[in-house]
Order: sequence, then structure tokens, then C-alpha cells
Amino acid sequence: ENVLIMLALKGLDGRFLSANSIFAEWHQTTVDNLIGKTVHDLIPNKERADEVAELERKVIESGEIVILEAESVLHKTKEGRPTIYRLMKFPVRDREGTIMGLGTAMTDITEQKEAERELAHQKAILETTLETMDQGITMFDEKLNVITANSKFIELLKFPKDRFPPGTNLSEFFRYNAERGEYGPGDAEQQVQERIELARKFEPHHFERTRPDGTVIDIRGNPLPDRSGFVTTYSDVTQQKRAER
Repeated sequence: ENVLIMLALKGLDGRFLSANSIFAEWHQTTVDNLIGKTVHDLIPNKERADEVAELERKVIESGEIVILEAESVLHKTKEGRPTIYRLMKFPVRDREGTIMGLGTAMTDITEQKEAERELAHQKAILETTLETMDQGITMFDEKLNVITANSKFIELLKFPKDRFPPGTNLSEFFRYNAERGEYGPGDAEQQVQERIELARKFEPHHFERTRPDGTVIDIRGNPLPDRSGFVTTYSDVTQQKRAER
């Protein structure tokens, strides 16, 4: 009665032996009214009740736990959408390990799913914003692993499109550049280490780099709060530099 999970226990005949109050309330009935009833008494929709009964039969026969998510036809959110719950069906055994009944545990996860939906929406907005920018942009975490990089960054720096997925360390970007001569003559690994040591300082930085093909890239980086990473923008200022000359 004191847990926030909806719990119920059935015998091998499919009839309820016990349940807590929130399980009964979720199904719009009382604990006393549940005892002795079957899933067909609880769920008016026969097809749906048959599905649940078949699931419970499989759990008892296999002895395995089943976890799934479903929408409730009895409950709606304030916006009129079905609530979502996580359902677990599990065999209940005696001390000798013999299956003596079936347990049901239910958790309302509507708020969690709504939060996930909102997060996915915000993520989509952010990705769209990044992809429509005229500047290249990257974000690295405190371990110097890339979190995101837009297409303009890949285009400006002439990186292979799928070479550096999220999670790639900054050293791999430096190493690729060093090996193709972006940093001029010298030992590639030394060039990588020098740049990694600077990046680990997490200090604001602004400089211009001229690529071997003559493209001039304006690079501006700023650390995130608490040195949890940094964001860098990359702008092609080649035409501007030519006009200045």
C-alpha cells in the first residue's frame, strides 16, 4: 500500500488474489471488487482482455518476466492524449521455485514520456538551427569529445562527411589535419599534442588559419560554464581578407 507502483497478484487460474489501492483506482474499481475477478471482468474490450490473458499465460508457461509499454484507454492527459504506463508481468514462485501465481506491476510514465517528447522536439529545433547557420559550429565536452558539429563545419574544413561521429575525440580531428599537411611541415603527433594541450586549458580563443588551398578560416572558441566543454565557430573570411588586401 505504501509503494507508488501499482501491484496485483493472481492465482494460476487467472483470478485476482490481492492488489493495492492505486492498482484498483487506476482500473476504476476497488480492491474488494477485484478479488476473484479475471482480466475479462476488468477490461470491457474482449479483444484487449484476450491479449492480456494470452500474455499472462505465456509468462506462467515460460517463467520469464515480460516488460512493455502501452497507452491507457481509461485515462487521458489534460491535453486529451492517452496516458502511458509501463507494465511488468512476472511469475511468483514459492520457496521451492514452483510458480504459484502471477504478479503485475504498473507504473504511470506519462510525465517521463512527455519530457522525452519535449526533449526530442527541442533537439530537432536545435539541429535545424545549427544546420541553417552560415558558420561552422562545434561543441566538445570536458573530455574533448565532440557532442555536435554541423554540416557547415565539415564543409569549411573539408572533412569526410561521416569520418567524425559524435563521441570522436578532438585529437582525431587534429591528427587528420596534421597528416594531410594542414599545419605545415613537422611531426604530426607533436602537432596534435601541442594543440590538445592548448585545448585542455579551456580558455577563450580567437585566431585565423589559412588552409593550404588559400581559404582563410576565422576561428572563435569559448568555454562552457565550469569548464564542461567549449563551443567553437568557424567562418570563411577569405573574400573579406582579399578585399582588405
